[in-house]
Amino acid sequence: MAKKSNSKYQPKDALDLEVDQLLKMAKDKRFEPGIYNYCDRWCEKCADTAKCFLFAEDELKQANKLLSGQTDDEEENWLKDMEHSFAITHRLLERQFKELGMDWEKVSAEADNIKSWDDDARERYKNIPCHKLARKYMKETSNFLNKFHEDRHKYYASLGMAIDYSDIKDEIETINWYYTMLPVKIWRYFYEKESLAREKDAEFKEMMAEDLKKFQALVEKCLNKSLAAWEKLGQKRKDQNLNCKLFIDSLKKIKQEFKKKNYI
Repeated sequence: MAKKSNSKYQPKDALDLEVDQLLKMAKDKRFEPGIYNYCDRWCEKCADTAKCFLFAEDELKQANKLLSGQTDDEEENWLKDMEHSFAITHRLLERQFKELGMDWEKVSAEADNIKSWDDDARERYKNIPCHKLARKYMKETSNFLNKFHEDRHKYYASLGMAIDYSDIKDEIETINWYYTMLPVKIWRYFYEKESLAREKDAEFKEMMAEDLKKFQALVEKCLNKSLAAWEKLGQKRKDQNLNCKLFIDSLKKIKQEFKKKNYI
């Protein structure tokens, strides 16, 4: 008769298996460390996806979603993806703490009771003019894009087709890609700037200062790409000229505020 095992081994769940996949992938030497940290996430237009761990991670995520029966048609997918990312991070931290012989649950509970300088960062940065203007631009651009596509499909029921916009497809795609990213990247810039100001270690502070320049460059990329797209759209579609001028003025104000000496 076989003896009953006293092992405390717990079989791995789907989350553990995915973490195993990611850890194995992270050791692959084809990936360039940190290449994705300062990009605009527009993978379709990037020539470096083969060297990007984040791109490979997204492909793995899509493959796992297909295997689990999920589809991209589900409206709640974006929320599920966010929750899943947090779950992966949580499991990775659990493993790291366990390897160090530390109690993750205890450390996590203690951390929840400690107030950090960045707990209210979201609210503080809302009052910065360029961030406030960027959020306003995001809302107005969303309204414009919604109306633009509604107008395109206005006669779909009777004609069986949408109004063609292939001549301005690049401009619309560019506007659409950057308008939500802009306020997020501005927020991140100020967060990193304050983190730099609070850092005490000289060597780490020097590294953070170099990184801050890249966060600044990404904000400027969002602004410049958006400005160029609105300008071209106004040139190609005279009926949109007034709208384009209003959005160009908004972006120029954001750029002006962001470039003030006390911010950079």
